[in-house]
Amino acid sequence: MDKIDKRSYYRDVFNSEAGKIVLNDLMKFCHLDFSIYNNEVNVNDMIFMSGERNVGLYILNMLHRKQKEVLVDLMNELDEQMGGVW
Repeated sequence: MDKIDKRSYYRDVFNSEAGKIVLNDLMKFCHLDFSIYNNEVNVNDMIFMSGERNVGLYILNMLHRKQKEVLVDLMNELDEQMGGVW
């Protein structure tokens, strides 16, 4: 299977309504909604989170989406959950 075929499969999975919900959840899980680098997290945890983050970036790459687009989606979702506070 070549990369072009894989990309179409990723789009098929994540372009559905359920797929968009799962994608947003994965992006949060993969720490794409905040920086993993700060003084309160130990170095080993940052290394581990960096690996998780790479998974999210790989998925975005396969979908030809930029991290900024996903962050906008996540902020819109948060806004809806908070009743339009943002």
